[in-house]
Amino acid sequence: MKNRVRGPVLALACLIAGSATASAGIIPDPASSDIPNVVVSPEGLLEYRVTIRSSTNTPLDGVMVLVKFNAAADGILCWCAGETHPEIMATTNPAGEAVFFIRGGGCVDPAALGSIPAEVFADGIKMAEVGIVSPDAVDAAGLFPTSGWNPGGNCVVGLSDATFHTGAISAGTSAFCSDMDSDGIVALADAVLLTAPIADGESCIQ
Repeated sequence: MKNRVRGPVLALACLIAGSATASAGIIPDPASSDIPNVVVSPEGLLEYRVTIRSSTNTPLDGVMVLVKFNAAADGILCWCAGETHPEIMATTNPAGEAVFFIRGGGCVDPAALGSIPAEVFADGIKMAEVGIVSPDAVDAAGLFPTSGWNPGGNCVVGLSDATFHTGAISAGTSAFCSDMDSDGIVALADAVLLTAPIADGESCIQ
């Protein structure tokens, strides 16, 4: 009798184990996902793209991604009228990508803020703690949000921003606020992303 029961029990155990493994393969995995610093721009023309993958490096479709700005960062950023904050959501596509177009301005370096500016979650799982970058990095006086800037009620990519970003690009430094693609260095790719907002003088009221 014992031998007769053993077969079905083992089969059931294998089925359960297999289901657990399959489930693990569809859970968002922070280590396998790409979560850069949040990008905000006055007209929302620059995309902020995150890619959510499982522990098996498989892109996950239909995952709800939440970008949450903490109170300290939310209070000093420049927000364009109508932009939802401090929480913004998007859903991943079949490539595992969630794309945001966030209308605002201000660069917030975690080191300067003294806390984490934003967090990214996927289906409720915390994926990363990130900073915030923008072509509208400083105000007309060249001050960052963390150093008491005054955007004057309108996020604008102006001359002071052009001067700031051009200096960082020319030097090829690792300046946080000009590293638009979060690869750790300010290079041609960043210059390409910044060119249009600077040339157009991008602002909330356009």
